[in-house]
Order: sequence, then structure tokens, then C-alpha cells
Amino acid sequence: MKVLNKILLLIFIYSSFVSCSSDDDKFLTTPKQVTETYVFKVPIRGFQGRLGIEKEFPPIRLVDIIGDEASRNLVSAEMQIADCFFEIRGLKDLDNNSVLKDFSIQIEGKSAVNFGNCTPKPSLATDFESDRRQSVPKFSNFIKSIFDTYTSRARSANLILSYTPTVDILVEDKVELLITITGTYTYNSYSR
Repeated sequence: MKVLNKILLLIFIYSSFVSCSSDDDKFLTTPKQVTETYVFKVPIRGFQGRLGIEKEFPPIRLVDIIGDEASRNLVSAEMQIADCFFEIRGLKDLDNNSVLKDFSIQIEGKSAVNFGNCTPKPSLATDFESDRRQSVPKFSNFIKSIFDTYTSRARSANLILSYTPTVDILVEDKVELLITITGTYTYNSYSR
């Protein structure tokens, strides 16, 4: 009888600890939402008449945009298309006749997209104007592809640029590509 009482007492004590410890292990999940704007900015450089391929810049990483916790616990993301732009800045300051021919960008692992010729004075339907924000569908659709790539499981997007300048462009000339991406990100925050 004493042995049975001791066994029952031990079972009671054990179950008390088990039930208490499971309360300590529970996490409170709080959905959070943040809207962030990220500007991908890289220099454009090259020599007259030579195809330039640029891929020596950091990837666009979700963790750099919304932080570690939000990136790890991302539930959904929505691009804010009205606040997304594509721009090549500084080309008009070189020469009004300067052109970046066949300006293309590739998201690593996907096909390149050729945006046409970038020039301060567009004259053809395939040209686009430098030093002006571009948000027509061919640009906004590409920005959406970048957004979808870095919010996917990969959590990053590597870009490769290619173009042929009609003038020499040095880093000091401050010609640069800017891709502005705004998104609303929903994630779970966990606390005890």
C-alpha cells in the first residue's frame, strides 16, 4: 500500500511538472505588418562601343529590407506598384546624345529583359528616357519579378546588367541605375 501511494504521488508530481512546463513552452503569435521602400542603386560604367556586363554588386536581400525576424517569419508580401520606379540617372549630364544601347537586366536564373535604348532624347518607340522615373508596365512588371524573387523562398535576387554605351562612362560620372521597390510585408512575431 505504501509503495502504491508513493507511485501515485510520483505520478502526480511528474504530471504537475509536465503540465507546467508545457505552459512555459507556448509562444504567443502576433501578426505584424510593415511597409518599406528599398532603393537598389548601382553605378553604370563602360567604354564607348563595348558591351558592358555588370554583376559585381550585392544581391537584393529581403533581410536587408525588413530585418531578420520579419524575413524569417514572412507570411505574405504585396508590392505597392504606385511607389515603384526604374530610373537611369546622370546620363543627360554626360552628353545629350549619349545612349545606353540594348539596356537589359537579368534576374539570375531567368531570361534577360531588354528595355531598349536609354537616352536623354528618346526618338524611337523602343527608347526610354534617362533621368526620368519609369513606371509603365514593361518596367513595373520587371520590378514585380524582382519583388516576387526576393520574397520567395530564396529571399534574395541577383541582378545582371548589360548595355553598350555610345560614350565612355566612368564611376566619377555618377551615372547610376535606381530601382525603387515599395512593399507591404506581413509576418508573424513570436513571444512568450
